[in-house]
Order: sequence, then C-alpha cells, then structure tokens
Amino acid sequence: MSPLRLLLELYRLSLERPKDVPDVDIKEREEIPQFSIPQKHLPEYEELTHPEEGDVVELVPSPDWEEMVFLVYEINEEMGVVNLMPMSKWWEFATDKDVLVEVNGKKYIVQPGLSLDFPLLNFSQRFGDRRLFRIGKLEEKYMEKVKRVVRGEEKGDGRMSGGVKREFKRLEAQRYLPIFLHTLREEEELQELEHYLLSYRQQVLAAAGQEQSWGDKEGISWVYDPEEEILTLVISEELVGKRGRITLEIEGKTLTLYEGVLRKEIKIPVSKDAYSYSALMEGLNLAVSE
Repeated sequence: MSPLRLLLELYRLSLERPKDVPDVDIKEREEIPQFSIPQKHLPEYEELTHPEEGDVVELVPSPDWEEMVFLVYEINEEMGVVNLMPMSKWWEFATDKDVLVEVNGKKYIVQPGLSLDFPLLNFSQRFGDRRLFRIGKLEEKYMEKVKRVVRGEEKGDGRMSGGVKREFKRLEAQRYLPIFLHTLREEEELQELEHYLLSYRQQVLAAAGQEQSWGDKEGISWVYDPEEEILTLVISEELVGKRGRITLEIEGKTLTLYEGVLRKEIKIPVSKDAYSYSALMEGLNLAVSE
C-alpha cells in the first residue's frame, strides 16, 4: 500500500465513531471532550457573530469525529452571501487547486473547489445547535495566493488531482453537503413563514393600522425592527441553554421558527409587509424539553 493510500485510510478512520461509543444527540455530544473546544484553548477562541474576510473559523461540535475548519473567503453584501472554503489539516492531499497555508503554527490546505455559499443574514445562526468560533486570521500573503488560484492566475501547491486525492476530495465533499442542505432547508422554511404571514395580514388585518412592534408571552418575548426587518425573539433567562422548539400556529399550519439549544436572542428575517403582532400573539409557542 502506498504511503498516500495508507494516509487516506487513516483519514477515513478519523471520520468514524469508535464502535464502543453510542449515538448521542447534539446536546450530549457537546459534553464529550472530542467534540468540544479543549478548555486550555477557550481564551483564544471567540464565538463568531460577524464574519470578516480572512477569518479562519471552526464549527463546534463537528458533525463527525474530525475537526471542521473554514476560511471566510468572501462576503458579498449586495448578494447577501458569505463564501466559505473548507480547510483541512490533511495537507498531504493538496492538489493543484489547493493552497497550503499556516494558521496558529499548523499546516492546512484551503480547498476552493469545495467552497460553499451561505446567507449573510443571521449567518452565525445558520448551523443549528453548532457554533462557529474564530480561531485565527489568514495572513495576507496566503489570502492573496488563494485569490490568485481562484482567478486561475496561479497553480495551487499540489502536483496532481487524480487517484487517491480524488477519493479524498469525494469524502471531503460528503462531509460538507449535509451542512449546506440544512441551510437550504432553512431558507425554504423562512420563505414559507413569509408566505403565511403575508396571507394572514391580507385576510385578517387588511384594515389594521400600524402594528405594535413588541410583545410578550410565557417564556418568550419579541421586538420587531422595521428598519432592519428583523424579528428578535428574546428567551427568558431561566430557559436559556435548555433545548426547546419555537413554533407559530397560523392558518391551520404549525411552522417551526427554531429548534435546538435556546439562546438569549434568536433573530429571524421578516419583511415589513409580513410582520404581524396579532399573528405572533395568537400563535407563537415555546415548548421546552426536560
């Protein structure tokens, strides 16, 4: 077996859960050391709220047993998207499309061929129970090289892209696909929410005046910002950190607004034409898991 093929098998093993470790949900996984940020590194890590180009970020907990690190390559304000490029510590699999970089004294490859676009709005909340941490910043010399490789002005740092390296790329793509699909489903759910809120206003509140921009129900309150067109759900302090599900019952349908570990604030994009105080007051519900 060639050294690179042996390395690929080691990579495969790194993605697999040991047989004696049972399946657990995300909340339990966060308590397992292998899925959390080591305590000694916590002071160096900053939870990401507003991404900046060049940020190197880690998704915690990873969906598998291998770390998941990204480069924030580009932020397109006009299109409202953030482009993330997966990075890997398995730099030996670099192809002529990849760029070898160093972050915090460790070698990684940036993989432009696996880049993913995520909505900029509420970016830090796009990953469900998982959180993004800023673990470093890519040096300008590396960032410029990535840009040149993307533009086709320069080759990457690997010499070939077939064989074992092609298999590595296939496995890498499989890792990131579920995260991307989760974001697409979330976008569909937001569009559905917008549709039902608009329909509600047209049918029930056609003659209503200006909507009250804040409200309060048991365990949850909200504030609506018509300028930013953002609905902020505020969770009662005693419920923060617990698992819960926030739903809106409207026109005979139950829409899930959020499900997972409850944060102090959960932001949801809602247009001025769709926001309805009455719909929230009547149908907003919070169920907390024990």
